Amino acid sequence: MINIFKSRYIFEYHKNLEPHIWNSKREMNPNIRQSLLMLMWDYIGFMHNNGMPIDINDVRDIIVHGSIADYYYDKHSDIDICIIADMTKWKDKFDGVNQSMLYKSLLHSWKRGFNMNFYGRSIDVTLADVDKPEYSKSFYKTGSAYSLINKKWIHTPTDLRPDALRKIRKDAKKQAKQIMRRCKTIIKNDMAFGYIDAFFDNIQSERVADMHEHYTQPLTEKTMGYKMARNTGIFAKLRARSRISRSKNFNLT
Repeated sequence: MINIFKSRYIFEYHKNLEPHIWNSKREMNPNIRQSLLMLMWDYIGFMHNNGMPIDINDVRDIIVHGSIADYYYDKHSDIDICIIADMTKWKDKFDGVNQSMLYKSLLHSWKRGFNMNFYGRSIDVTLADVDKPEYSKSFYKTGSAYSLINKKWIHTPTDLRPDALRKIRKDAKKQAKQIMRRCKTIIKNDMAFGYIDAFFDNIQSERVADMHEHYTQPLTEKTMGYKMARNTGIFAKLRARSRISRSKNFNLT
């Protein structure tokens, strides 16, 4: 059963995990697990073969996390994967380098070689240093997390009670309305891609800060409000405007 809040701001909360990926006992589809592992080992090999100081011996775990490992997934949810590794050699080699930008460039380059689709869902991959949990001790990502290597839950998903959901929803609608007002201001004033990029960076920063504060249960007012706003389709419109605005100076007609 799906709990869909009937309003302009739609949010879905499910009774079960995504059925293409998990069964009723919260066990991962073995074909999904094997395919994800094969992809991640390929990606690690890609980094190693392109001069990055990381190989399979540095990897401590590979986890699936985010909404796809919880009950609040929706049509926009991809499969979030985190590679937890000993990054000592990486940090030594790239000291002083914007490592986040380097990593994202590698990821985009690797993805171009694939047409990945898991029942309509793509994957997003991050790297985490085993010595530096992102949210708190032992929490490399927020909320529930499933180990692909060990084939077991590290943090099991929490099924929220209806009264708790209603309380979150009340404040989430306020968050969604605030986000929508900011989006409409950008559209009304025909702001350039720099403003749009800054808006999304700011939204992400706010969400990350909220995740740090609520790392055991990521379904907060900010998370639900973000998804409510995204489900209106306005984020896709803004990203399309950003691409058009960014490309104007580089198109000759």
